[in-house]
Amino acid sequence: MAASELEGFNLNNIAIMPKVQPEQQIALRDKPSSFASQPIYKLLRAFNLQQYTRKLTDSGYGEEVYKLAVLNGLQRDELITQLKPMPGHKAKLSAFFTVIDEIYPRQKVIEQIKAVTPD
Repeated sequence: MAASELEGFNLNNIAIMPKVQPEQQIALRDKPSSFASQPIYKLLRAFNLQQYTRKLTDSGYGEEVYKLAVLNGLQRDELITQLKPMPGHKAKLSAFFTVIDEIYPRQKVIEQIKAVTPD
């Protein structure tokens, strides 16, 4: 497009995709585009919060949901802040953590981690 053809377009919201190197293309192709098989997705979906699956998976909770049970209140608040939840979702995320606590009692998870962790 010539500069004159771009006149009147708002270019501030256009994202420029970085050039992907060949070795990165292979990694991107092998990465599943859907997180529907992740345990975290299934749990989030019960609360209509599945849009946070990618961020939680990228943070290491996709397959290992039990790790969320080990977080204390402050860590959970920080995680929720990092998720940048939509209005009204903080309450749903609080309910989500209540279910996490029921499924994975914090003290039992900590004991099991200690049992399999070498001194």
